[in-house]
Amino acid sequence: MAIETDVASLSTALHEICNKHGMQDADSRLQRLMAQSPTLQIGFLGEWNSGKSSLINVLLGRKILPVMPKPTTGSITEIVSEANLTAVQYCCVDGSGTETTITADIFAEIASGARAGRARLCVPPGGVLMDGYCLIDTPGLASLSQGHTDITLQYLPFLDGAVVCHDVNRGELPRSVLEFLARPDVKVLAHRILFALTHADDKPSESARNELIERIRKQVAEFFLQETGGHADMAVVAVSAAPDEARRALVPLGTFVRAFEESFVRPRRELEDTRRLAVLREWTESVDVALQEKEKALTFNNSEFADREKEIVAEQAKIQALIQAEEQRFEQFRRRLARRLGRVAEAFVPEFRSATETDLGQVAERFSEQLTIAAKAEIDKLGEEYELPGNITSIGGFVAKIKTIIKTTDWAVMIATAAATALLAPGATTAANAEEALGGAAFRRAGVALSRVKATGKRGADASDLLRRVLGQLGDLIRTLNPLEYVGELVSQKLKGAAAEVELPRLASAAAMQIGTDLESTLLRAVLGPARERLELQREALRAVIDDRQCKLDEIALLREDLETDRARLRDLAGGKHA
Repeated sequence: MAIETDVASLSTALHEICNKHGMQDADSRLQRLMAQSPTLQIGFLGEWNSGKSSLINVLLGRKILPVMPKPTTGSITEIVSEANLTAVQYCCVDGSGTETTITADIFAEIASGARAGRARLCVPPGGVLMDGYCLIDTPGLASLSQGHTDITLQYLPFLDGAVVCHDVNRGELPRSVLEFLARPDVKVLAHRILFALTHADDKPSESARNELIERIRKQVAEFFLQETGGHADMAVVAVSAAPDEARRALVPLGTFVRAFEESFVRPRRELEDTRRLAVLREWTESVDVALQEKEKALTFNNSEFADREKEIVAEQAKIQALIQAEEQRFEQFRRRLARRLGRVAEAFVPEFRSATETDLGQVAERFSEQLTIAAKAEIDKLGEEYELPGNITSIGGFVAKIKTIIKTTDWAVMIATAAATALLAPGATTAANAEEALGGAAFRRAGVALSRVKATGKRGADASDLLRRVLGQLGDLIRTLNPLEYVGELVSQKLKGAAAEVELPRLASAAAMQIGTDLESTLLRAVLGPARERLELQREALRAVIDDRQCKLDEIALLREDLETDRARLRDLAGGKHA
């Protein structure tokens, strides 16, 4: 039962592991092989001229193997039974397993080793040779030819049992036979060996034969106890293969036949399972090699990830360079605008200084117009720059948007807004700090001007509300009111009490700052928004590459661990350990 369990466990493991790792073809071949009943091979071994071929001839009831007083068998000879045969058929089996029918003479040449090939005899069923068995005649051990011995030793793994022939005339087993029994590949056959003491008819005394049988049995038992530490109760039987029937009658053949059946026929199921286990172990070695190759193939190829990462980093650098270039271009625009409006302010300082109360409003209006003209010129120049082919076009689709922004912007209103902001509260940007920025006097003047606006029927609630609107929603206020109508008084009063050299540049600077801020919130954001979105997408792509790389490493580690686990499982089962 232990062998049957080993066969079932190993077969199941091979089936599962082969299908798990994509080796379905190997599994299919193995399943077909395991479904067949194995042919049990019983080898006849012994020193040359120990009567191996003669014993086979007697067991088959016909002289089909050559027998001579010198080494005759020089190659492996197979004898199998076929139910449909009525006569002996001589065959040769080549290296590929192909069987060819040959003549008896050619068969004799192959059997003696004079011709290449493996000799095979196909005979009708009879004697000890039954269906599912194959008798193997081997070259002699300790033969005159070392090549003969090597042929026999190489065939040992294919044997399911052995009949060791020994001539009774040579006494106890010689050292060559004992050394042969000590081989690891023979030890596995220890409980499947039958010792045949041939030429027993030369010892007609039954007591003499029995004495020799006991001596050899004891010799073998002591030898195996010394070599393996285990007990080996091997059958030892005297037999005669003498051509003379009368001499053979001295040692009845039936005793050997019964021993043969007891050793190899009754335990047939066990021998078949042992053969199946041997086949499974061979397949286990092949599958283990295949799994090992799969494990070696599980190498991490970082080049794919490195190339993707390199492309993404390069694209990020391009986008970042684009963003930086556009920011620098816009910063240069702001500086040009500030310098140009500053020059306009400087040019108007003499006019403001010499202006009277009555014409100060006109000077302020011209100043506002010149600021608008100068600012528009710089903005138009910026628009022309963006319309030209260049890195901005690489973002795609934004040239038309920039044109729309430039064409629909009311630059005059923007300049007037900036002027009103600078005059009412230089540096202030929210209604919350308006009163603090203006100071009490300026706040009262604004209230007077705005009351005047209200008296004329134009929109407005009170000075406080309108002032908050000026500071919080300047664009909407300018579209409703002409700021110079109420700013004029503040300008005249403020510039009369301060140096024009200070106030006009401050006004120009505030206007340039307001224009830059408004333009940045529209044009620059419109230009750089998609680029920044692309940059974020590239960052996400880079994170994805890093995640993919780690996932691949984890996947390889898991596959390698899985392969190692399956290989260890097969090794354990092939060694006879149950799952």
